[in-house]
Amino acid sequence: MSVLQKFGFKDSPYQRPQDKWVCGHLAEGKPCPLGPDMHGKCGARAACEPHLEDGRWQCKRSALEGGPCEKGPLPDGRCCIQQESCVPQPSLRTRRGRMARWAAALAVGLVVLIVASSQAGRFLMPGPLTSAHASLTNCDTCHAGVKAEKLGWLHSFAATTSAKDNSNLCVACHNVGDAPFSPHTNPVERLEKLTAAYSDGPDGRAIKNDNWVYRISFPPPKQTSGKTEIFCATCHQEHEGGIHDLTTVSNLRCQTCHVSKFGEFVGTHPQFTNFPFNRRTRIIFDHKSHFGTHFPKAAETNAASVPGTCMDCHEPGEDQRYMEVQAFDTMCSSCHEGDILGTTRVSGPKGINFLAVPGLDVATLNERHIDIGDWPEYSEARLTAFMKALLAKNTSGQGIADQVAQLDLLDLTDASDEDLARVADLAWSVKSLFSRFENDGIMKAMHMPADDSGTDMNRLDMSYLTGLISHDVIASANRDWFPNLQDDLQRHDNGQPTAAFEAQKKAEEDAAAEAAKKQAAATAEPASSPAAGQDADDGSILGGDDTGSDGDILGSSDDLAGGGDGGTDLLSQPAGADGADAGLLSQPAGADDADAGLLSQPAGADEQPAKEAQSGGDILSGNDSSSSDDILSGGDTAPSEDKDSILGGGDSDGGDILSGDSGGGDILSGDSDGGDILSGDILSGDGGGAGGLEVTDTDSDAQPAAPQQTPFDPEVWAELGGWYRQDYTIRYRPMGHADRFLRSWLDYSGHAFGTDRQGTLEPIFDQLASSDAVGRCTKCHSVDDESGMQHVKWKPFNSGRVKDRFTKFSHEPHIDAVGDKGCRTCHELDPAPDTYLETYKGNDPAVFSPTFAPIEKNMCTDCHTDEAAGESCTLCHNYHATQFGRPLVPTKLP
Repeated sequence: MSVLQKFGFKDSPYQRPQDKWVCGHLAEGKPCPLGPDMHGKCGARAACEPHLEDGRWQCKRSALEGGPCEKGPLPDGRCCIQQESCVPQPSLRTRRGRMARWAAALAVGLVVLIVASSQAGRFLMPGPLTSAHASLTNCDTCHAGVKAEKLGWLHSFAATTSAKDNSNLCVACHNVGDAPFSPHTNPVERLEKLTAAYSDGPDGRAIKNDNWVYRISFPPPKQTSGKTEIFCATCHQEHEGGIHDLTTVSNLRCQTCHVSKFGEFVGTHPQFTNFPFNRRTRIIFDHKSHFGTHFPKAAETNAASVPGTCMDCHEPGEDQRYMEVQAFDTMCSSCHEGDILGTTRVSGPKGINFLAVPGLDVATLNERHIDIGDWPEYSEARLTAFMKALLAKNTSGQGIADQVAQLDLLDLTDASDEDLARVADLAWSVKSLFSRFENDGIMKAMHMPADDSGTDMNRLDMSYLTGLISHDVIASANRDWFPNLQDDLQRHDNGQPTAAFEAQKKAEEDAAAEAAKKQAAATAEPASSPAAGQDADDGSILGGDDTGSDGDILGSSDDLAGGGDGGTDLLSQPAGADGADAGLLSQPAGADDADAGLLSQPAGADEQPAKEAQSGGDILSGNDSSSSDDILSGGDTAPSEDKDSILGGGDSDGGDILSGDSGGGDILSGDSDGGDILSGDILSGDGGGAGGLEVTDTDSDAQPAAPQQTPFDPEVWAELGGWYRQDYTIRYRPMGHADRFLRSWLDYSGHAFGTDRQGTLEPIFDQLASSDAVGRCTKCHSVDDESGMQHVKWKPFNSGRVKDRFTKFSHEPHIDAVGDKGCRTCHELDPAPDTYLETYKGNDPAVFSPTFAPIEKNMCTDCHTDEAAGESCTLCHNYHATQFGRPLVPTKLP
């Protein structure tokens, strides 16, 4: 049995170490038994307190003090031994307490001095910040409970802050989307859709009892404390040192929400599903058809244009993570540039019909006395989709194009008066549109709102829509097609007839008066017997007469073929000619508004003013109104005895076209006066002209023929792109790939789908997006239906724009590991039948048929183990499946 102490209470005085004071004689080894009191006063007194026993005082000194004294108590009962008083001393505990308090006071003082200084943060920081945050020196930047002033950190001891308050300071610099604290920083609605998509399975059927589906299911959007929120400090811990990686997240962090633990990647990780395809490609490119058909065919003529390796078309992006497609000029232009420029088009115009003068049945309108002013009689153009949109934008043209859509504007013979009135409204709207283009400026004439609210489009976008069309293009078109445009519009606005309408009315009145005069003259003359097989009034079918009657079919009068006072010649007006007063033999095919003749105008001349002739005669008729002789029956001014036939010989004044003499000359054999068909032919109308078919002249004095001028083709002239006029139409020819005019109109009209502007702009989109459209944009660029709008995908996949993926992959570390097969190690053509192009008949990008086989998980398991390349969650998965950025700090101007 062990004892607590070596002696009993009788052998040792009771020590009181808890007392603040000790006896002053303690140092001598003889402390007084009682010691000092609690206030440090000496408690010395007699050695004992004698007791009175049987009438005598007895000493009661303890044995520790030596027992009863020899002298005993004094007679009065007092102890005979009086202890000497001392000066009590502080105990060891007291001295230690005093030292501790002084040390604490000193420490507190030093702390106050430190925290009150400018370097307080350095001493209070629990650890160094990462290098990305090393420039942050104020604690209140990241800690919501800290005040900005000195000793502001003390406020955090009393302030009540939450993790969300601190996270709000994080997202002040780091933009992680509109739902920064939602799981994966995605809106809960999107997470629900993704979960439902996984649950439904790839074929649309519900998946049940499939563990891996539930392993990746996202947390429920609602919990007892409200919606689920994950704050920044849950995964990102600071003050771990300058080289600490804040993005490093352990698998345990992921399993906080994804409670079903994934083991090793090889075993428990789910199989890939159609990886990496989640939509059809933005650029329509069928690898199978190009590998099997197009490339071998192109190699027959230009082997250098055919790619030999994948790297000829694909190259690593700037971050070396994703492979990107090279530019059009590098890999596509050798075969497809002709589709854009129009050089491969075998029919139709190579430009886009922008503005046009729609062809109208001018004859019927004149006959029915519908006043539309000057109008090209032989235009066969149609109203363009752009003009319909521009006309619908104006009150005067609202719906006018739709009102006449069912009419054949080139044949209005059976049209009702109401229909003709609508056609007239269309004509005046078109004229007003051309006038506004010329006089009001392109911005006012083509004002297009940016949205349904009517917001003005910015100047740069508007310039793309106009194609920077020149004023001269519009002005010259107005001069040639509508010579009196401003006067016509002014008269129309004032309710007055146009000059052309008044001239037509006067011509009709003059013709009626002349007809009445002829009728009266015919009635007054006695009837005469006609020649054999010939009526005296009708004349010869080839020759005219002098009776003033209708004449013959080729003679000069108001007949079908001959010119007269008011009539035109059937042979002097070809179908489709652009002018009312020109003749078939006096005007070239395709000429615009030309009044000159085919035989008196060079080939290819366009829109030249006609020579005015009072008689309106032709090559087969006489040359003035007073003569009824034709070119087959002699001259027009000579007396009757001198009117020799052009086919028969005569005197020096008439001559024979086949047998020459000194006066007329032979069309086949030239002479000094008339020459041959080159030096003064009857078809050129010029005795010394150089026109006509070249025949060798034996005359040494004959002049050499002038070189024949090549017909002008405005479409060829505009082969580099831009604006040009042709067939009463102003056209725009694309300048090359990514033409701004085409792209801007496709974007503008496509984004109008689903809005109030769709009905107006949809025809433009349909025209430009058709498979045979000029430029053929949608042959390679897919059109996606996104929220009802039609979006043309101008760019291929760009990794820089993809910020919302849950998975990530980098080609750079894998390039050296693919072996001899190269890209085909992972990317093999799908052996299934090629249905790639079929998916582009619709506009849903989620419906697709890839040309390459999906990548399976076993492609990755050989390397991605814990011992080799690693298999942590964040190696292939992103937590922040949104666009992540750091906005600029708002800086006030000085």
